[in-house]
Amino acid sequence: MAELHIERLWPQDLDSPSYRELITAHFGAHVWAAHRQYYRWLFEQAPTRDPEQPLSVYVARDGGQLIGHRAIIAAQVVVDGQRLPATWGVDHFVSPAHQGRQVGTRLLDADRQTYAISLSLGQTKAGSGIAAKNGYRDVGALLRYTRLLRPLRSVAKRAMAKLGLGNTVQSLFEMPAQRGRRASYDIAVAPVTSFADRINDRGDLRGARPSRAGICRTPAFMQWRYFMNPLAHYEVRRCRLGSYGEGYAVWRVFDDALWRRGVLVDLVYPDGVPVAMLKHVVAVVEDDLRAAGAEIFQCQTSDVDLIQALDNPILSRREPGVRFMFRINDEGVQVPTTIDRWSLNLGDCDVETASLRASQINAT
Repeated sequence: MAELHIERLWPQDLDSPSYRELITAHFGAHVWAAHRQYYRWLFEQAPTRDPEQPLSVYVARDGGQLIGHRAIIAAQVVVDGQRLPATWGVDHFVSPAHQGRQVGTRLLDADRQTYAISLSLGQTKAGSGIAAKNGYRDVGALLRYTRLLRPLRSVAKRAMAKLGLGNTVQSLFEMPAQRGRRASYDIAVAPVTSFADRINDRGDLRGARPSRAGICRTPAFMQWRYFMNPLAHYEVRRCRLGSYGEGYAVWRVFDDALWRRGVLVDLVYPDGVPVAMLKHVVAVVEDDLRAAGAEIFQCQTSDVDLIQALDNPILSRREPGVRFMFRINDEGVQVPTTIDRWSLNLGDCDVETASLRASQINAT
């Protein structure tokens, strides 16, 4: 191996032949257009990016050849009411011929000197092992919650698909379900179509949030994450929660090979909101998902209050979802070390949008 260098890419480097060769060798040639669009949004348009600096996309170079890759999403973690610089690590890989030579370790250490905390979610088994050897703590999996919203419709569609009648009678199921009668909630709900008017507000929409750690939710974060995302359309609702202030529910509805799924991607609310009120918020979300024709309701979260607010009927399932790992880079930082002290949802990192990128790739 020639002398190994770790480099950061500039936006124009994403179009270089060497970078394209590295990405297509790892993901496949058909990934390129989706990957490029995804990275332009994820890194070039991120509100945390300093335009005077390169992207937070790191590559390992062995002579003239790119042999490894790691990208990090800069974020702010709120711990005990204080904000600390942190990163989510994504798309970490080393070319097979160069594995076992500390290339992955060098890439993992690229953000150690700059950020107090490094976070990782959705690790593969191999990736988890490498991260653990480099100081990351595995604190368990998020809860993956799945519930059938319209069981009879879902069972009928599956049965007809097995009989080969899916295409013939699909039109029978294209009409959305009638909106159910809403209970009289002490919650005022209104759609949000942009946070652009609040883009200079640096405050956390969840308040001080001293009870558990989580990613800071600023209006700029919400605007970028949900309204600038090129791969999906999200529904955002502002929920006025009486004297507790306001929160935000974010979801998307999409069709896969058989189901119409409604995924609660994010739930932003201030500390102190009772679980009973969160149950009402979840009920409002479910009501809107049914009206949009969703047959299945899903979410992934480590938020203990949200987990309690999710109903547990017979036609629901709770199982381990993506795993969460973190590393403390600054020994002076005191960070919760158990999953129930973190408030994490799919909207915290790229796991949800990475699945969108994969779905685009598989559709080509």
